[in-house]
Amino acid sequence: MDLSDSVVAGRFVAGAGHGRVRGHGSPAAKHQGLTAVAAPVPSLIVFLVLAGLPGLVAATWPPRRAARLDVLAAVASQ
Repeated sequence: MDLSDSVVAGRFVAGAGHGRVRGHGSPAAKHQGLTAVAAPVPSLIVFLVLAGLPGLVAATWPPRRAARLDVLAAVASQ
């Protein structure tokens, strides 16, 4: 996937999300009586926090390990 494909996909996803937020959902959903979309905000917040903590740990572990590495010894061994 090159840059142009990524831009097209991103605009499609952003446009679909924007349409849902602005209330321009699919006509089939309106035909079935769906008029509003509700998001479980507390559950989303808990999910983001629980997903973010392992991400932060995973992102900080390699740099901390690299900071303790003796660069001259590593270069000399190669």
